[in-house]
Amino acid sequence: MYSTCASVLDKFFINQHTLAKLSRCDSGFTSAFNGFLTLFQSQEPLIHVLYSELSDLLKNILKKFLKCEVIKDKEGQDLLDTDIMKKDLMLSNDRIAIGESTRQLLPKKNITPLDKVGFFSDVKDAYAAVAKHLINHLPLDNSLLRRLRFLHPLMRQQEKSMDSIKAAARKFPHIFSDKDIDQIGDEWMLYQAENEINESWFMEEGGSYQRVDRYWARVLDVKTSTGKEKYPILGQFVKVVLAISHGQADVERGFSLNKYTVTSQRTHLSENAVNGLRTIKDAVTPPPKTEQIYSHFTENPSE
Repeated sequence: MYSTCASVLDKFFINQHTLAKLSRCDSGFTSAFNGFLTLFQSQEPLIHVLYSELSDLLKNILKKFLKCEVIKDKEGQDLLDTDIMKKDLMLSNDRIAIGESTRQLLPKKNITPLDKVGFFSDVKDAYAAVAKHLINHLPLDNSLLRRLRFLHPLMRQQEKSMDSIKAAARKFPHIFSDKDIDQIGDEWMLYQAENEINESWFMEEGGSYQRVDRYWARVLDVKTSTGKEKYPILGQFVKVVLAISHGQADVERGFSLNKYTVTSQRTHLSENAVNGLRTIKDAVTPPPKTEQIYSHFTENPSE
């Protein structure tokens, strides 16, 4: 990292390169994006956390060059209104994020005060350019995405969760009628009052969250005293929104799997055959915490 930052600084002062090279000096800059991309490569449904994660991504970039008080109370759509070009809202040169290695190297470089001022000015402009791009492209003004946070187990007791789920259901008038939306509201109140649901339904032993679809599968399996489904319409709605993709990674992964399924020796496979092979593969893929069991039986087929 030290040598990389040194070469980047050299190239900056010689060629006046900015973000493309400078971003390699601040590991926190790239890790913010890498963490987000890694999370959403997952196959599990994450539509319920997408809005919050997008909000955090933008906030992480803004806090690298803007004063804390400018963004500390903002979230989601409110961040889109941040005046990122206002000079008096920007951090001073000794506080702006340029990476620890880069900051240690600066005093060792034989540069003039004027070049140093130009360096930090370009850094701020680069961060502002990235932030502007995110503000223009992130769907933080998407009301449906914001309201789908109701799927998170921790939102069950939130006061505004009822408004969120009904507003989200109204986005699907071709599926849910006004009567259905009223029923969803009633069933949501029953869900909020359910005493059987506890932290073990959505928390792993290590403190991490379980897959949200598994949590809802357990919730929707709850029956009334007569054995009927307790949340029939709410369950239909939850299944609809959980089917919304949080990105294209899973789709691309599906194309890759199809490529390995339909090989040059299997070009006459029908659509039904491909679907069947994919279904079998998904069924035998071991879920978390069952790898050892799966390995045992594959190594000992006689059992």
